[in-house]
Amino acid sequence: MSFTSNAYADDDQLMQQVHEFLYEETQTLGEEVVIELRPPSPHLPECIQPEPFLANANQAPLGRVSVGVRCGENGRQVRYLQAQIDVIGNYVVAARDIDRGHTDYIRHAQRTRRQFRGSISSGVDG
Repeated sequence: MSFTSNAYADDDQLMQQVHEFLYEETQTLGEEVVIELRPPSPHLPECIQPEPFLANANQAPLGRVSVGVRCGENGRQVRYLQAQIDVIGNYVVAARDIDRGHTDYIRHAQRTRRQFRGSISSGVDG
């Protein structure tokens, strides 16, 4: 027999909804998405009719991200969850240091976007 509190089950459902929301938001960013969510505070009340949203909608959801969740009637309550989002894909990287403007010695590599220091190009011409 399993004993699970209603609040804990509700948190699981909320986490699943936020995970699905983030997955949909990140599908165009790379081949594979890794999403790690931190659970909400156990001191918060149940979230009724959760509506996840990106706290910073003008920025790509990469790295450490705050995800807002509107709860209750007309979204009157708002809470935030923390997520770590990594996107793995194929990117063009320099095989060695090159001077600006030169495109020799470029190769493809698979990494998370977080591992890049400068700007990212997804093609040799970009």
